[in-house]
Amino acid sequence: MTALAPAPARRPVRPTPAARPRTGHPTSLTGRRRARTLAARRRRRLILAAAVLVALAGPLAVAAAGAELTAGSVRLTRLQQELRAEQLTEARLELQLAELETPAHLAGLGTTAGAASARTGAAGGAP
Repeated sequence: MTALAPAPARRPVRPTPAARPRTGHPTSLTGRRRARTLAARRRRRLILAAAVLVALAGPLAVAAAGAELTAGSVRLTRLQQELRAEQLTEARLELQLAELETPAHLAGLGTTAGAASARTGAAGGAP
């Protein structure tokens, strides 16, 4: 008996370009793999866009809140000035009233009113 010699190692046969499955065809393995890769890329892009949006929304919200606080502060300052002016007006009017209610002023009014009525004959008695 003769011993059979081992067969030489053969390289695997690569399919010719015509025999290769079309990429992108939904039923082919490479098409499904490509679709999954594209979907994964879309998901990554969407997540990245959402992260950028969130990262920009934070400082924008802080800036908007700061602007609102500044506007409120300006309004508060204006209202405080108006209040101060009204308080000064009230104090001035109270001082005028206090001066007009003094006994000396009232007595002066009485004498001038009496003299005026005596001249006109309106008060005091029969002429």
